[in-house]
Amino acid sequence: MNTPRNRLADLRKRSKNVPADEYLAELRKILCEGDVAPEDFALAGRTAMPHLAERQDTLKVSLLGQCTTTWLAYHLTACALKNGQFLAIHDAEYDTVLQSLLESEAGIADFFVFLPWNQRVLYQLRRNDVGPEAIIGTEISFWKRIWALAEQKSGRIIQIGYDYTGPGPQGFHCATKSGGDIDVLREINRRLHCELPGAAFFVDLEAIAGEMGRGTFYNPRQYYWTKQPFSEAGTALLAERVDNAIRTMRTGPKKVLVLDLDNTLWGGVVGDLGPMEVELGEGPEGEAHRDFQAFCEELSRRGVLLAVASKNNEKDAKEPFEVNPNMVLKLDDIVSFQAHWRPKSESMKAIAAELNLGIDSLVFFDDNPAEREEVRQNAPEVAVVDVPDDPSDYVRALENSLFFETLAVTGADAERTRQYQVENKRKSFENSFTNLDDYLRSLEMVGKITPINDGNMQRVVQLLAKTNQFNLTTRRHDEATVRKMLGQPGAFGLTMELSDKFGDHGLIAVTICVPDAEPGVLRIDTLLMSCRVINRTAEHFLMSAVLSEALRKDFKKIVGEYIPTAKNEMTRRLFPSFGFQPLSGGDDRLLFSLPSSEPPLKTFVRS
Repeated sequence: MNTPRNRLADLRKRSKNVPADEYLAELRKILCEGDVAPEDFALAGRTAMPHLAERQDTLKVSLLGQCTTTWLAYHLTACALKNGQFLAIHDAEYDTVLQSLLESEAGIADFFVFLPWNQRVLYQLRRNDVGPEAIIGTEISFWKRIWALAEQKSGRIIQIGYDYTGPGPQGFHCATKSGGDIDVLREINRRLHCELPGAAFFVDLEAIAGEMGRGTFYNPRQYYWTKQPFSEAGTALLAERVDNAIRTMRTGPKKVLVLDLDNTLWGGVVGDLGPMEVELGEGPEGEAHRDFQAFCEELSRRGVLLAVASKNNEKDAKEPFEVNPNMVLKLDDIVSFQAHWRPKSESMKAIAAELNLGIDSLVFFDDNPAEREEVRQNAPEVAVVDVPDDPSDYVRALENSLFFETLAVTGADAERTRQYQVENKRKSFENSFTNLDDYLRSLEMVGKITPINDGNMQRVVQLLAKTNQFNLTTRRHDEATVRKMLGQPGAFGLTMELSDKFGDHGLIAVTICVPDAEPGVLRIDTLLMSCRVINRTAEHFLMSAVLSEALRKDFKKIVGEYIPTAKNEMTRRLFPSFGFQPLSGGDDRLLFSLPSSEPPLKTFVRS
């Protein structure tokens, strides 16, 4: 029988004779397609590790815990591979967090994952010779020291929280009172979360265990034998959350939720029932659909764009939004509406093109498994949610997909839907012009240049994490790194806000410039811009500000870098368009230099 387990076993037998890339591709296919048991998932990760070590594009992860982390390393490797991330994980010895962090092998990493365990805290509470506050203070001080060391090594931090497996001898009632086992562990978690460095990610172990149930998530026997407290199923779930933390810190959340309509946003088929008779708000299923709409509306308020992909006549598809009073979502909440009878994969591509976003920014939610499979086959870059049969589980399925997890929610996020609605008006206006210059001039664009500061830092870091298309180097700097770079003598960072006659785009561009190794030379480390304002000469307005600031600081030359990626081809000719000249050398990047005199840069943006 060709089960996932048998396919994995066959692949392992051939592992020495299969090239690393081919082995990993086949292994990923099995993990994505098959219903792989947790224990087989761990074995898959274990066998993938040596093949991943041969790749040049792996992310280095140090996994440091106060309990044994070997099985978590296996699961995390496989989980990341399934989701398209390649991780080379260094698994430290049991309860050697500080020692391992100081070692050269564990101390060099792109990400540090710290996994505490509760034995030290509970032991001290039992002794009763120090108070709970002192115990909490000791734990926080320990982790703050660990974070400081990790930041010195330029690694990004993922801190897992503490948890309890039971109430202890006090019982549940007293354990949750002040100074009880559960209360102390929760207070440590609260302070850990509050005092984490700005760009770090907190993984809430108590919430994860509670979601599965502690009786299933933990395995006491395994802990006594191996000092590994989690069951296989619990380890798999924890690995998913850690992998998501890495993905979120690297690329940020997905940007667009694409929704089906019939039996997804409402019950029934609108073409058969009519806009007023679809199930929505009355009865168990109708209430579930309405609550799902409310959840989607909340996602929209925090910056997730909502789109529709429906196999329907467009008039029928839009009518419930217009006339049914039980609809939570309105047409104004939808930034792209695709209703026709063509394949849903075509709708995905049309939505991405309309919003000027990469197709991998999209998440597809459709109750029909055949439609989900069609999108998986023909638009594989799109993230597809495994939608359950019962609409009462829709919200949970979308939450557990983790596609919209983020490090922070900014004011700019809340404005995003409105900005795309205004963008649709701009596009309609653009179609009335035959001359691009006349159109750009008519927009009456106003730009504002501001140094990177405490007030805009979160938005800057957010753009650094998720901007892919108009991004010259795609370097992912966290807040600590940005502050360190800007602390160099002569360095500066600028942001640009843009508005026009239709509305405000908000903060849309960032550049970070640092002194190069050669005296008198400034290097543009980062230059990125929101895709919403491409081809409006905003980049020329920003570059003029860079040149002025460079001249003010007495730099003689500027070096601009272009590091090609799969998505930033549109920026390849940007520096030459500014008047930069090619430099010799460079294997995986293109370099341009600029004389100290400031060239005139044509822009339709005014101050």
